[in-house]
Amino acid sequence: MTCKDGMVFVSRYPIDVERTRVFDDFTASDYEHYMKNKPDDDLDPVGWFSLDNERHVVIPVEHRSAKYVLVKLIRSELEVDNIDIQYLGFVGYSGARSFANARLC
Repeated sequence: MTCKDGMVFVSRYPIDVERTRVFDDFTASDYEHYMKNKPDDDLDPVGWFSLDNERHVVIPVEHRSAKYVLVKLIRSELEVDNIDIQYLGFVGYSGARSFANARLC
């Protein structure tokens, strides 16, 4: 089985998985609607992904300083409990090196 959909969360604080249960049945359209109307909360997801048979997928996420990452696997291709992922990789920076927005006065 392979993962079909999922979400990425990043936070400066440990992520309480129980608080992410509200996203368990989300679809891509639910995610888009939520992100348009979202409260600015550290619990908000920073990325959504849907996978197909591609070997490599790059998932863009919102810029956010964080220490913790949670990848929430939402559903598989078939109705089973097991979802297999071979590799998850993240690229980022250690320390305050970049900002999504900046302004010099």
